[in-house]
Amino acid sequence: MSSLKLSLWACCLVGLVVSGCGEPNKPTTPQRVIPQERAFFSDVPLPVGFNINDRASEDRMSGERRIYVRHVYEGRGEAYAIRSFYLEQMPQYQWQVVSVGNTGGMHTIRLTKERESCTITVSAFTTRWRDGVRVEILITQESGAAATPRK
Repeated sequence: MSSLKLSLWACCLVGLVVSGCGEPNKPTTPQRVIPQERAFFSDVPLPVGFNINDRASEDRMSGERRIYVRHVYEGRGEAYAIRSFYLEQMPQYQWQVVSVGNTGGMHTIRLTKERESCTITVSAFTTRWRDGVRVEILITQESGAAATPRK
């Protein structure tokens, strides 16, 4: 093999090693997520860039009192970063974290506040047109007086 060909092969090999080809699963630091200035409920923050999916959402109110809420929001980001956002933000609105879990990439956070329970589920989704993160927020009353949600 000529020295020119050997030099070209050596340059290619060095280029692959330097470019990080050998570390495809290197962990990354999650991006910082900030809350929108306005959210549907003043005590449940929403990440910037997330919008409600009206067709998948429902809620019931009695005056100013929440009876039942199931809102689905979609936006861009990393599911882990959105999970971290809610773990950081919700206690600032007096929600107390009860449990945190992850099953197959579906992150679940359970919280309580006064007489309400809140379950936040964060998961990545892929459609034909885009990738994103879906957040489902379920708020129910802890007392026996809560309305039964329709199926």
